[in-house]
Amino acid sequence: MPATSIFDPINYDPTPIINIKDFGDDDIMIMNHVVSSSSSSSNSISSRSSTTEESTRELDSGSETECIEPNDRYENSIPIMRSLESEKVVLPEQEEPSLSLLPQPHQQQQQNLLMAQAVPCPVMKSYTTFSSKFIAELEIITELIASILYAVWGIAIAVFMTFIPRRFRYKDVTGQVILITGAGSGIGKLMAQKFALKHGARVVAWDINEKGNEETVASIRSAGGQCYGFTVDVSSRETIYAAAKKVKAQVGKVDILINNAGIVSGKRLLDTPDESIVKTFEVNSLSNFWTVKAFLPDMLETGRGHIVTIASLAGLFGSNRLVDYCASKFAAVGFDEALKNEIKVELGHQNIHSTLVCPYYINTGMFDGVRSKIIPLLKPEPVVNDIVAGILTNQEQIVVPRYVYALIVLKLIVPGEVGRRVASAFGITGAMLTFKGTNKAKSGKLNHSVLPDGKKENGITTSPKLIKNGRKQKK
Repeated sequence: MPATSIFDPINYDPTPIINIKDFGDDDIMIMNHVVSSSSSSSNSISSRSSTTEESTRELDSGSETECIEPNDRYENSIPIMRSLESEKVVLPEQEEPSLSLLPQPHQQQQQNLLMAQAVPCPVMKSYTTFSSKFIAELEIITELIASILYAVWGIAIAVFMTFIPRRFRYKDVTGQVILITGAGSGIGKLMAQKFALKHGARVVAWDINEKGNEETVASIRSAGGQCYGFTVDVSSRETIYAAAKKVKAQVGKVDILINNAGIVSGKRLLDTPDESIVKTFEVNSLSNFWTVKAFLPDMLETGRGHIVTIASLAGLFGSNRLVDYCASKFAAVGFDEALKNEIKVELGHQNIHSTLVCPYYINTGMFDGVRSKIIPLLKPEPVVNDIVAGILTNQEQIVVPRYVYALIVLKLIVPGEVGRRVASAFGITGAMLTFKGTNKAKSGKLNHSVLPDGKKENGITTSPKLIKNGRKQKK
């Protein structure tokens, strides 16, 4: 059988087989030299191929089967297996031929193909860019239209629901654990009683006022409800985390968390001590972070829960002599909205709800002396009824009274000076001018608002400066 050049560009085979009887050492050196020079030009390849063919004719036969390894003199030589049985020499598998090994027409076609891949056609590139932008804009427009249609649908459902009494839409909270901060008095105490006695919930009452908290617990238990009291200073992160562990161990996981605790100083900014400003934010704003971090993981684990933030209309409208209070309530409003988006949009938990409550001044003694022109001070019982109904229907925002929604919209569309005049006419900006202080502070119940520098013992703030019976306690 005639010998075939292993470097024939036309009949190239990655695993060439040469039909010869045997090879000599000199012939192997020639072939290895040809292999190492395979990347040279086509003319050199043809010359080396001819040399290889001439060399193969002079090979002798009769040698035993052995593997010839490269020696020190020829480091780049390729091992070749010689076999008497097959009379074939099998070279190791080689890489695909480069362009220089292809015939000139094929080489030119390959180069044209590579250039076409590397440098796309300007028209195709422009079309691809336009197509990508068009698809992206089309997706945005489609999403916008879908959101508008969903908004129309939501408004229609809301209008329809107004004709259905809310009591028919209440969710069942029987046996669920509801934790309320600031439950020792005011609307916190009323909410605890209503949830425990009328809706069968197990209430956990937190308050820094130990006596008031015990009264709340006793009133519920004497009426046949379930209530557990814990004396907690919500201005202390460590105290909150420690109390949360006790609640989980003694009562169970919290299903509904109501952040209700709050304090007010009622002074001009320059007259407000720095410690009082810090305490206002610790109680009205930062405590929400610590309670949510303590109880939200359990809600995420069970896939259900409810977080309620008792803010204020002062979190939507700024008022003089409430700079620190308004700022802390604005923070609470932003906290609720951002947390709502994080839970529902990012984490995708649609059964974990949140409710923001923004009432006007409530006549609970916290804002003693406040006088309003048009909007009257609210009675605690109707406000609590609205809050409880909103929680049981998973309402996202509760503004009391409801007609204040119109002022919120007006604030957003009119110039600032116009908004201030309207607020003054309604008595929003002048209500605190007659503020006398909280009745709780006078009776020594609101400890942390009166004694920001007091000592803490088991979550209760004590100090020789505590005011009792309307007079300062003497040292």
